[in-house]
Amino acid sequence: MKETSLQEPRIVHSACNMCVMQCPVDVQVEGGKVTKVFPPEKSRLKSPLCPRAEMTLEWLHAPNRLTQPMLKTNGQHKGVSWDAAFDFITDKLKTTKKEYGANSLYVYAGDALAHLGVTTLARDFCLAHGSPNFEFSSSMCMGSHFIGSSLTFNDRQGWVASWRGPKAVLRWAENNAETYPVVYSAILLARERGAKIVVIDPKKTRAAKEADIHLQLKPGTDLALALGFLNVIITEDLYDHEFVDKWAFGFDKLVEHVKRYTPERVAEITHVPADQIREAARIYATAKPATVNAGISIDHCINGVQTNRALCIMTAIAGNFDVPGGNTTVTQSKVGCFGLGEDLVPSDEQIGAKEYPMAHKITRVIMPAGFVIDATINESPYPIKAMIFTGANPMMTWPNTNKVKRAFEKLDLLVVLDLFMTETAKQADVVLPVCTYLETSDFAVYYGFPMQLLTQQAIEPLGNSRPEWSIWTELAQRMGYKEQFPYKTRDEMFATLVAREDLFKPFSISLEAFYTHPEGVFYAAQEEKRYLKEGFKTPSGKVEIYSGTLEKYGYDPLPTYHQPIEPQVVKEYPFILTTGARNAIYTNSRYRDLKAFRKAGPSPYAEINSSTAEQMGIKDGDMVAVQTPIGRIELKARLTEDVLPYVIEILNGWPEANVNLIVDNKLDPISGLPSFRANPCRLVKI
Repeated sequence: MKETSLQEPRIVHSACNMCVMQCPVDVQVEGGKVTKVFPPEKSRLKSPLCPRAEMTLEWLHAPNRLTQPMLKTNGQHKGVSWDAAFDFITDKLKTTKKEYGANSLYVYAGDALAHLGVTTLARDFCLAHGSPNFEFSSSMCMGSHFIGSSLTFNDRQGWVASWRGPKAVLRWAENNAETYPVVYSAILLARERGAKIVVIDPKKTRAAKEADIHLQLKPGTDLALALGFLNVIITEDLYDHEFVDKWAFGFDKLVEHVKRYTPERVAEITHVPADQIREAARIYATAKPATVNAGISIDHCINGVQTNRALCIMTAIAGNFDVPGGNTTVTQSKVGCFGLGEDLVPSDEQIGAKEYPMAHKITRVIMPAGFVIDATINESPYPIKAMIFTGANPMMTWPNTNKVKRAFEKLDLLVVLDLFMTETAKQADVVLPVCTYLETSDFAVYYGFPMQLLTQQAIEPLGNSRPEWSIWTELAQRMGYKEQFPYKTRDEMFATLVAREDLFKPFSISLEAFYTHPEGVFYAAQEEKRYLKEGFKTPSGKVEIYSGTLEKYGYDPLPTYHQPIEPQVVKEYPFILTTGARNAIYTNSRYRDLKAFRKAGPSPYAEINSSTAEQMGIKDGDMVAVQTPIGRIELKARLTEDVLPYVIEILNGWPEANVNLIVDNKLDPISGLPSFRANPCRLVKI
């Protein structure tokens, strides 16, 4: 690779890391400074910049950005040298390992900073230390998606929408108009070409208002609706008989199972009219091909795994699996994918392995992330005494914030790697300042596509910040793990990762290919109907409609709907609180301390249906209290016709109105993921 001075004027190929999508971007550099970020000219995947990416320069040069290590002394963070920070961390890690064992360390790699090579280094550090307790962000969001897909198709990468000519698009619980512009562009193109657009969402989002049909369902009832779709497809004989006869295991049991989920019964559960359920199901089953684009809201309900299973089954029996314009599976390198922990030993000692054995077997990470909080507080199955978080802010993004704080207070060491002094960083003993994607290089996966790129460093690190790869490497070497971390240079680290059997080597991606094609490397074709050659790597060799694996572990072998909120609770808490909705400005808890972002989204609010507010004497802008069985927060009311009369919606991520203070740890029984989208609450005017 030809070395280029970072002072030379040039265009750098990179991948934006301001959300999980990691869209390719080009970066203009002049005089050693970034002057512009814009959509790449050479990429095959065209997309406009989202509002977050457009404000990259303010984020890069934020006045409150961390630029030197911080060590907490007498309750106050003070700047120290890197040597002092590393000395403190290594001393604590060695002590906790000696006193409590290697398992006492827990490492969590979020998606706020690290690209995917760094996620691997964080995992490798756990392996070198001897702890199985590594985890990354998918265990808090897309875990149910991957588990559901794995159980049905046995493909660990999950199933994704194909945009090659769909005639109908089911936009299920996603709002890409606000979040992922490249996906939204694909949907707009499909609509221009005549595709019918059906949106399933409890809120009248921008996507819903643009749709041909909007099914505005009660939060947390997605599985009932999916089963209603299956009832229509089967009873009206709209399924693909050839595929079902050859490739579906347990279809006869499904036929009997869905008889109870008639559109009329499902309408009672979901509050979606029966005729709309029939119309949408018919569109999906008869418009060939049709695709389902599912969002993470499905994962954030107690029926998350089974809802994803129901959608996978629907895709299969309708003849829309592994065809252009339907849904397919995308093979990705294991950098940043589930399975990162599969060689951690002894893996059965991992936190949550006994409580969620099947989820653990599939994902090899702790499911859910929040489960480690209870384990820390109760010191069961063993004490957790040291935690390292990189690019994560669990004080704002995990449920039951007070419980998270109690767990942190029991630690001997809490280390945070981040760009800003987040609410989690404020709790930390040591805060290490890291680089943005513009100041370092790393591997990146364009989310949902079989494309990998090696991002190019644009500028020198600002202040005394450091790239994460160098932080993990030096920390490991100081701990005595030089054999596992032999790297002296960044390129040496890249070469080692590319050659590894568990990462890139199976895909025949060479380091030279990354250097030759800085705009990105496509490494896997989306083949049509691969199962004709390969079959399905399931126990039956077919699509597992009836899952013997689920049955073996004591779960429902067919997707079975369970109420998200118990009837007795509704009497005292008559409203449904839904959280975690996305908007175009913020990503989870990020960017709220930046002026340009705050100008676009200045303050927290609770969205309340206008008729409900009128009955309660609440006016737009009034202060209200939202209370759940575990707490209460106060914030302004925003009146709208977009939410249902019994729904309160609050965005997460606001330090001054942290909704996760009142979201409890109600979990999907299979994956253990928390229910952010359907929680009982009451509303009070202040």
